[in-house]
Amino acid sequence: MDGGFDPLTAGVPSRSRVTEEDEAEAEAATPPRAIILTVRQSPAAHASLSELARQWPRALRATFTDGKARPQLLVLGLGPLAAGLLHHLPGAVLCGSLALPEVCQRLNGVKPAPGDRGVCHLFTIPAAPGALVAAVGGPPVPAERAVAWANALLAEVQPARACVLDALPAHTRCAARPLAALQTDAAAGQGQPCCAPLLPAGPLIGGVAAALLSCFQASNTPARLFVHATGADAPPPEVLAAALAGCVDAEAELAKLTTPFTEGAVAAAQSAGHLRLPLNRAFS
Repeated sequence: MDGGFDPLTAGVPSRSRVTEEDEAEAEAATPPRAIILTVRQSPAAHASLSELARQWPRALRATFTDGKARPQLLVLGLGPLAAGLLHHLPGAVLCGSLALPEVCQRLNGVKPAPGDRGVCHLFTIPAAPGALVAAVGGPPVPAERAVAWANALLAEVQPARACVLDALPAHTRCAARPLAALQTDAAAGQGQPCCAPLLPAGPLIGGVAAALLSCFQASNTPARLFVHATGADAPPPEVLAAALAGCVDAEAELAKLTTPFTEGAVAAAQSAGHLRLPLNRAFS
């Protein structure tokens, strides 16, 4: 259905196909820069990224040039499982949140929770001061808004290397794999081993994950996307989270950061009840 009535969602419009016109309309409606909410401000206030960077560790602050954050490694967690894991990285310091195009600022608090709808929380890791972590919880961004979403984020943050965590839709033919990966040409050209098997040509990867990987491909940035299985046959969430954590540590090592910095995150997230698989990724 193209924006029609969907009885499964009680009248909420949904899209099964995204056209270039949809993406162009979304891009035109998107602010050229994301708004930054700092931890010490009220939800109604915002600050420039330059002001936010003053709160960052010295090693990460030193990478801030030309009004943009340029960390050695950007780790992006999309969806409930990845966001739940990243929210519990040991020693993680909340430095703010990105108010991206899909986020309504009405009643939007800065205090993070893995289930926040579409809020992109930014964390620094004292054990790995060259890393910036972004955790995006809640329902997926609509497919036609994915490119605008990715552009808004990467207008502010331009990493030397990126690691993206997401989920495969349960109905895809690759969903039987616990973990799989896609990578940009720049990452493949480095000849460094990948900690997950690469997906075959033509997998169904869409939404924000695909938009981010396309942006990194266009900017010649080494980046890898790790996707975990979903559905009834998927391993338990804590097993998948442990596999994702291992991938993050492996990418951090390639970025020459102190590793491992995910140790204890899986147990903490599981104890807090924040390791959940997405219920439905059919329209991601």
